[in-house]
Amino acid sequence: MVTQERNFHGLKPESDVETPNSASVETRVANALANDGSLDPSDIVVVDVNGQITLRGAVSSLAEAKRATEVAGSIAGVVSIVNALEIVVGNG
Repeated sequence: MVTQERNFHGLKPESDVETPNSASVETRVANALANDGSLDPSDIVVVDVNGQITLRGAVSSLAEAKRATEVAGSIAGVVSIVNALEIVVGNG
């Protein structure tokens, strides 16, 4: 087995950087939507790119779309939100 000496040249390895990774932010936003109780998140997809959260899918009202944005914005690591949710009457 050949091993290479660890040499970070004074920089911290990425794993030690204190910024949440995309999967973690996506999971926390999705969990918050699921636990909110005032909206049905079953058709909402959450995508994170460098802290910009995009919400895609369908909700049944403008109020649910707005609430999804509020909930997503309350999560640590979220820098901005793109609400691309479609309002579908009778959804859910």
